[in-house]
Order: sequence, then structure tokens, then C-alpha cells
Amino acid sequence: SAGGTVWDIEPVGNGEFLVGGDVSFFQGQIFSRVARINAAGSVNTNFQGSGANTTISSVKLGSDGKVMVGGNFFTWNNNSRLYIARLNANGSLDTNFASNAGLPVVAAVPLPDGRVIVGRTGLGVADSFVTRYLANGAVDPTFTEIRNVRAQMISLAVHPDGSIWFSGAFG
Repeated sequence: SAGGTVWDIEPVGNGEFLVGGDVSFFQGQIFSRVARINAAGSVNTNFQGSGANTTISSVKLGSDGKVMVGGNFFTWNNNSRLYIARLNANGSLDTNFASNAGLPVVAAVPLPDGRVIVGRTGLGVADSFVTRYLANGAVDPTFTEIRNVRAQMISLAVHPDGSIWFSGAFG
């Protein structure tokens, strides 16, 4: 059982998975908003993922073992991280990725080359944006941002052919 709302679950192999949300405990073990769950169902205490000051809506594992998290947070362990952060495999903050997503992140999908496709949605309005970031967190200048999509984005995925798909409340 979880204490709070789980917004995203990501399988990581060997029966383990990452969870993210407004969660404060899982199976009686305390953590804050993101955790790695062992195959037996207990919290992996070697993963130091706690750190967001508020909601995590997206948690995705990259091919390099690093974890992209997105949500509505402003800090990670008192470091300024506006809506997006990358964690090392052990859950510590990856300081080599520094970005300001500008709007709450619905999904942050790491690509095999280290870049990240990010779906963002407006605060209180039905406008969504898709942006690509470089491996260091800078906006990728070679990517044409998808702007002002008249939808409240709910989910985003990148197809193996590179196309970007997202779901939402369109209107």
C-alpha cells in the first residue's frame, strides 16, 4: 500500500520498478515522492531519490541507468530544479543536467543519445508544449518546439521511429 497518489510507474528490470507521485510511504517504509521498489515489494533503501519539494508526475529510466523526473516541483534537495531533474542510478541528483522547464512537466522521456523529450502543460490553461533538451539540460536548438497545442496533456511517448505521440483532453 502507498501513502498518497502514485502518478507514474516505470519498470526497471529484475522485477523492480520506480514509482513517482505525491507518495510519502510504501509498504510502511517512508520516502518522499520517488522510490525504487525491489522485486519483493519493499523500498530499495540504497536509492536516494527523495528530494522533490512537491509532486512528481513522470519518472522514466534512461538507457544509461539515469532517471528523468518531471512534475510540479521547484527544488530537489534544496537545489533549484524547475519542474525537471535527472537522477543518477543511485537516486542522487545529477548536477550535469541543469534545466528550467518553464512549465509543469507531464512527461520526460530520455532518448538513447542522452537527449530528452519533455511534455509540458500550462498552469490552469489547456495549452501544452513539447520540447527537446540536450544531455546537459539546455534546450536543443535543432528541434522545433511543438507549441500551444490546445489540450491538457496527460501522457507522452516517443515511438522507435522518432515520432512523438501524446494524449490529453483536446478541445
